[in-house]
Amino acid sequence: MTTPGLIFSLKCDSLCIIKVMYSPSRLFSMVLIIITVFTAIIYTEESPLSPGDKIPNVLLLQSYHQGYKWSDELGRGVMEILQDEVQVHIEYMDTKKYYSPEYLMKIKNYLMFKSESIDFDLIIAADNNAFEFMKLYREEIYGDIPVVFTGVNSVNTDSLAGIHNITGISEEIDFQKTLELMRNLFPERKNLICILDQTATGLGIRKALDKAMPDFEKEFEQIEIWSDISMKELVRDLELLGDDFIIYNILFQRDNQDEYFEYNHSNGMIGNAANAPVFGAWDFQFPYGIVGGYIVSAIEQGREAGLMAKRILSGEDADSIPIIWETPHQYMFDFEKLLTNSIRMDELPRNSIVINLPETLFYQYHWETTIILITFIFLLILIFFLQANIQKRKAGEAALYSLNETLNEKVENRTRDLKISNQSLEDAMEKLQNTQKQMIQKERLAALGSLVTGVAHEVNTPLGVGITTSSYIIDLTSKLQSKLKNDTLTREALDEYIERINQGSSLLSKNLNKTAKLIDSFKNLSFDETGGECLDFELLEYLEEIIRTHIMQFNHQNIKISLSGDAINIRSYPGSFYHVMNNLLLNSLVHGYDEKSKNKKITITLTELEGQSGMIEYRDNGKGIPRDLKDHMFEPFTTSSRSEGKTGLGLFIIFKTVNEKLGGAVEFMPAEEGSDHEGVCFRIYFPINRPIDKG
Repeated sequence: MTTPGLIFSLKCDSLCIIKVMYSPSRLFSMVLIIITVFTAIIYTEESPLSPGDKIPNVLLLQSYHQGYKWSDELGRGVMEILQDEVQVHIEYMDTKKYYSPEYLMKIKNYLMFKSESIDFDLIIAADNNAFEFMKLYREEIYGDIPVVFTGVNSVNTDSLAGIHNITGISEEIDFQKTLELMRNLFPERKNLICILDQTATGLGIRKALDKAMPDFEKEFEQIEIWSDISMKELVRDLELLGDDFIIYNILFQRDNQDEYFEYNHSNGMIGNAANAPVFGAWDFQFPYGIVGGYIVSAIEQGREAGLMAKRILSGEDADSIPIIWETPHQYMFDFEKLLTNSIRMDELPRNSIVINLPETLFYQYHWETTIILITFIFLLILIFFLQANIQKRKAGEAALYSLNETLNEKVENRTRDLKISNQSLEDAMEKLQNTQKQMIQKERLAALGSLVTGVAHEVNTPLGVGITTSSYIIDLTSKLQSKLKNDTLTREALDEYIERINQGSSLLSKNLNKTAKLIDSFKNLSFDETGGECLDFELLEYLEEIIRTHIMQFNHQNIKISLSGDAINIRSYPGSFYHVMNNLLLNSLVHGYDEKSKNKKITITLTELEGQSGMIEYRDNGKGIPRDLKDHMFEPFTTSSRSEGKTGLGLFIIFKTVNEKLGGAVEFMPAEEGSDHEGVCFRIYFPINRPIDKG
């Protein structure tokens, strides 16, 4: 037996959305509050009419028929705003069942006849057919009176060109929100069926759907649009679908056999036949087999149209009222279909409306049940904590005596353990330091070994060629002396000897010079620790001096060098900066460009950063570094020009100098996407005040 009371229900076509139970003791207070609020609204709201004004006449021209849920809900929204203030005359065009030029002409004659006895102050055109009718015949029937349109698909500024004294609400389905909803609730389903008829409204929606189709194609493997089909074929095909489909029932009220179906009939047949979850687009599709969707609301559009009409009747110009392009939507779901498809309520978007909630005792008395449940849980938790506290106190009292007895012994043991631990830590620290020294020494030896191996490999080749060449020259000379001694030397033999000696001497000189250059490069690897003294100097000016020493070489190659940035006074090693910039410039000169390069340019930028540091950005627009060398560019002997006698030590010297001598870091920046040339970009970070290297 339930306690006598009053249940307030918010309903949509007799479908319970939510229920709140009020007890008789609270009913009187609630009634007083409601009366007070509505009285305040009535007496504070400014009426658009002054005493003595005539009641305006408004024509609500509905595209469809009375009893069609969409039209009824839209009209209800209009009446909620305009009731008791204007006289609303409703005309139904019934174009769901009848639509032809002859039929529209009869409607025009009918409305012209009725307009002879009524002077309308404003027209509200509901849906596309009424809107198109008003565009054609408004002037002829009613003159240039204001028009508010609502529920109109595919309206845009082009379709309104040349039409004045008009405003309204565009009706566009938000396909993107419904698409996101489908993927969130059914991520495993990869195929989509869109159902859409070929009525004037359906064709307008199809244009918007085609624009949104690229978004759908990204999310689904297969998409089909069922439009040119009979209801019988549609039901048959829906029954044959597998479990990897989602159905998007956008609109289907007239099939390709020109048979019209009421909204409850068509949506019910589709919902019952589908072996897959069905999503919808309109609020009148509930509760006929639709799981849910981001739904276009008829009543909200009607309210917005009523508010616009109210403003026009108050004196505003219709053309000055902005058209509402964003159609009112709301997330809406059927609870029974959520259960059928195993969708939890917490998976739904926030502020979703759910119809068909079960009328269980919990839902009827959910506030009371929740309070009792929370109170019961709170009392259980309180009892648990009280019992635990009592047990804890007893245990504490029992342990206190034992703790006092053993406290001194524990302190002594703890002190002894700490001494042992401290000694162990000191021993471990000493071992760790020794280990670190050994590891550092090993790393140095490994690096030295790698360097020596590289040096041997690079130097052995030209020296080997030189030794072979000198042996060859000695052999040639020996043979010449033998011929001379035997008096068998001919002019031809002497010329051949001279030619071969010249070739051998050239080869020998070339390889000895290459060896000398290699040894000179190797000397630079330990150039001071060759960076000279730590000095105070202005870096931007110093960089200008470095560039000045190379300018002739770069002018000869038609390479422009630009330098800009902040004037920074630093304390560091100028010799080290020279070696870094020298290697970067020579790398660009030697490796950066070829005969095909155009507009050759090097850009150097000096920037002062936060935290007492600076950055040099070096950039050229040349060929760049081969991809296979980028991961090893700072390692010694890495080069793409070994066949040309290059050693591959330039970037290694830069890396070593910046890190060890300047106390900074060097970073290679990849080329920007879409640039004409890959080029290179290095960023060199350094401290402004470099501590003196005492090592």
